[in-house]
Amino acid sequence: MHERVPGRDRTHFETLGKNMMNFKPSKVCQSVRRFAGMTAAAVVLLVGTARSLADIPAAMDRVPESISGAVFVHNLERAVANMNRLAALFPQEEGEEDGSPLTMAKKLLDTPGLNKSGSLAVALFPGEGEMGGPPAVMLVPVSDYAAFATALGAAGTDGVQTVNIDGAENFIKNCDGFAALSNQRDLVEGFAGKPGNAEKHRAMLGPVGQRVCDSSDVMIIGNVTNLRDALTEGAEQFKNQAEQALMMAGPQGAGAMEGMKVVEALLEGFKRDGSAGVLGISMTDKGLVIDIGSQFKAGSEVAGFFSSKGNSGTLLGRIPNQPFYFAGAVDLSAPGIRTMMSNATKMMGQDNNAGVASAMQNLDKMSGMAGVLGASPAAMMGGGVFVNSVLYTASNDSTSLLKASADQLTKLDGRKEGPVTTKVTYRGNAAEINGTKVDTWTMAMDFDPNDPMGMQAQMMTSMLFGQGGLSGMNAAVDGGVVTVYSQNTPLMTSALASARGGEGLAQNAILRDTQASLPADRTFEFYIGVKPLLDAFLGFAAMMGGAPEMKVPAQISPIALAGTTDSGGMTVRIFMPMDTMQTLADIARQMRDADDFDDDDFDDDGMGGSPRF
Repeated sequence: MHERVPGRDRTHFETLGKNMMNFKPSKVCQSVRRFAGMTAAAVVLLVGTARSLADIPAAMDRVPESISGAVFVHNLERAVANMNRLAALFPQEEGEEDGSPLTMAKKLLDTPGLNKSGSLAVALFPGEGEMGGPPAVMLVPVSDYAAFATALGAAGTDGVQTVNIDGAENFIKNCDGFAALSNQRDLVEGFAGKPGNAEKHRAMLGPVGQRVCDSSDVMIIGNVTNLRDALTEGAEQFKNQAEQALMMAGPQGAGAMEGMKVVEALLEGFKRDGSAGVLGISMTDKGLVIDIGSQFKAGSEVAGFFSSKGNSGTLLGRIPNQPFYFAGAVDLSAPGIRTMMSNATKMMGQDNNAGVASAMQNLDKMSGMAGVLGASPAAMMGGGVFVNSVLYTASNDSTSLLKASADQLTKLDGRKEGPVTTKVTYRGNAAEINGTKVDTWTMAMDFDPNDPMGMQAQMMTSMLFGQGGLSGMNAAVDGGVVTVYSQNTPLMTSALASARGGEGLAQNAILRDTQASLPADRTFEFYIGVKPLLDAFLGFAAMMGGAPEMKVPAQISPIALAGTTDSGGMTVRIFMPMDTMQTLADIARQMRDADDFDDDDFDDDGMGGSPRF
């Protein structure tokens, strides 16, 4: 039990209240409502240690089902311990720590009467509160309600009491192990704060939402039914802003307008069939985990799309094991996923022969895809970004798929868009590699010299595809089609061997370490090769004469994004390995200490004085 010194305690808590959004739930909730754009600092504030949860938090059990959303923290003390852990990776400049999440959390833990190991909740209700944002009540775990209320300046402990936090009037009452706080008296008066709501929340969360909650220490929950009006308003605003932006883009934005139809359909489906949206945050010794889940109502159309488990990890074995900038795979075999992709293709228009719509027109011949954007030392120096890249498309009719791909490429010959005219040459059975017939192709781009955008487009395409334009090799094998985005015989040889043997990138040891922290039965998974990207950045900087001096480890784990699509919902997991966070923190520190990128060190044109890029 903390010793109470009323004068000091009240001043202490008023300072805490000022730093923690005045400790007014309405202001806390305004930040919560913008969780999709959550900053790294907010993530650090909420993160805790991952564990299996047999029961939902006590605070969640006391929140009524009428909420539009809520935030739950399982264990405040453990969250602060992990905040300290991450703060050690990303130390702040002198003076910045005064308003940091870590400082605020430490002050909260020092408050008399707080139950340090208890769970905390911020319950958001439909509508708009008196101070803007949704009406809200914060449930704070207490071991001694009298001590806690006194620290806020309450005159007593019976019923609803008025407290003054940093000059603002708030209200508090005892909820048997919790203190209910709000800046609206009627909310506190009407807030029962009694247990018995767990099963109602579980029904709303569904299997997917429960799975996220059971593996996370921090949850942000949205009740779609109670958020429908807000979702409708938000979707309309998004549509209007996107249409304005695409109209300003001129002809280049016209094609993207078709893609907007897909986005609109997704938003409408979520609003109509959605049950819950969940964000879960946890941390282990291996790294930071962020889960984003969507649960749809049983029997609804969208729930039917997400009804089968995936196996994207196996597809990674069909592409070569090599250093990569980006790599990934998607399993398209599930009927629901195929229906959803087919609907999206139709919305984008059958005449759209470029981009995603063109590729998906062969969906009936495809069961999955895996690709790797391979690292290339010469990528940023005119060699082409795609020179070491491979795509494997799984198919039960690989010969037919190869022909369809060839037809789509040849259709691009002579196509003109803006200042660019595309020229395609395709040669079937142009070569043979280890007994496999291989097609070759080239795609060159002519730029209109009289078009002001032509020079910019030429510079961009030269960087991406090299001076000679894009070229490649295609081949059908048993079970799929292999595409290499350069006429590189050794790379095609490796790609064919991986496609047949299935022991390619899936055997990469460091990739498998990252996969161990991803959910099972994945439908898609993508990876960012941090080490090769850093090497490419340093190489480009050195070429421009401004390479920063920094030490980069010989091995860095990739960042992962993976998703599951079963039980009537989807979960997307973002995994940031601990060694990767440590490396990025070290590099940021080295760059700051060396002051390599001070603007004063570079001239305006990069041709004199210290170089710039």
